[in-house]
Amino acid sequence: MFKKHLSIIVILFSFYSTSFGQWEWLNPQPSGFSCSKIFFSDDQNGIILNSNGDLLTTSNQGASWQLKQNFKNAVSMDMRDSTVAIVGSLGFIYISRDHGNTWIEKNMSSYDYLQFVNVISYDTIFVANSSGKIFRTYDGGNSWQTLNCGKQISSIEFINSKIGYAGATFNYTLKTTDGGNSWQENVTSNVFPSNTLTIKFVDINTGFAFREHSDLLSTTDGGVT
Repeated sequence: MFKKHLSIIVILFSFYSTSFGQWEWLNPQPSGFSCSKIFFSDDQNGIILNSNGDLLTTSNQGASWQLKQNFKNAVSMDMRDSTVAIVGSLGFIYISRDHGNTWIEKNMSSYDYLQFVNVISYDTIFVANSSGKIFRTYDGGNSWQTLNCGKQISSIEFINSKIGYAGATFNYTLKTTDGGNSWQENVTSNVFPSNTLTIKFVDINTGFAFREHSDLLSTTDGGVT
């Protein structure tokens, strides 16, 4: 009896092993992993980075998606014009100059767990980890300067090469006007001390910040209030 059951298990395992590669994820699309970042370069073409490190592309407004490439341990992505940057654990950064079609790896000489990235232009990119260490390049990733905002952070947003913001823990937001060399603190009211998860500015004065516990903040004076 034992040999009979063992034979059945072996047969089922063999069937599973040979057929597993034929499975295709049908729902939800485009994959079963959470999608962390999505950008569209025009009304048809877009890219998604998911929690598995998969880069997915679409050319039909998201009606269908194709796996372009996998970036192991990827955490975050940002895009400006045709320049795309992907960062992750062990300090890696990949940069694309053609909307994500081809990629080159840049050496940052760091093994930090990188969680945030901002592409400002073809040459200027900011990268950061949650401890407040920020890396800046003005030459497209060939050389990097290491900065520090002095607090644990949960998001970054640079409007240009000089003005930027960081969402810090508890009640703090931070602002720099010299490219991250120095930072000013701003304390906002917060009934439940929590992280600022996202900061976005539509112009130099008008911006929004979203915090844990569903708080949405807005400013029209460059973050002063």
